[in-house]
Amino acid sequence: MALFISFALSLTVIPVLWLVSKFAPGLLWYSYLIAYIIEIVAILVLHHVMHAKFELSTKV
Repeated sequence: MALFISFALSLTVIPVLWLVSKFAPGLLWYSYLIAYIIEIVAILVLHHVMHAKFELSTKV
């Protein structure tokens, strides 16, 4: 799991670094914070989707 998280973080940090460097080079260090927030949201969404339980209604 830690390997997946570090791989996913490297996939998000690079594009976020590039975008921040294009639009706000003075705020470059915030790109790491933005990437971590994106990762947390992605992990929470994936966790919610993977653990969603579908209950069949038996009402007639």
